[in-house]
Amino acid sequence: MTQDEDHRQALPSAHVLDRYRIKRVLGAGGFGITYRANETTLPRDDPSRAVAIKEYLPFEIALRLPDHATVGVIAPEDDEDYRFGLAKFEAEARTLAKFEHPGIVSVRRFFTANNTAYIVMPY
Repeated sequence: MTQDEDHRQALPSAHVLDRYRIKRVLGAGGFGITYRANETTLPRDDPSRAVAIKEYLPFEIALRLPDHATVGVIAPEDDEDYRFGLAKFEAEARTLAKFEHPGIVSVRRFFTANNTAYIVMPY
């Protein structure tokens, strides 16, 4: 899948995901998409409002469903691999959230929605 095809799998701009409004795609790779978003619960002038959100969406085995939000496997036989990868993604988020170091990305929070998981980081 090319990067342009990856972007077609992205959540649409202005989509509200939990308490975040998607602004645009920052990048896409084999395991998912990273978005630039704003936290909607903070005042407009709060600089911590800007976040990057990493979404687990492994393009080899999963895709965005017609509702433009939910993620599903391409084929039923991919479900076990998808669930395994999702568990690893969540474990990575939990591990990163424990650290506070300038050399390690800071995780504000992680959550599940749309049959996938998201990692929220400062932008």
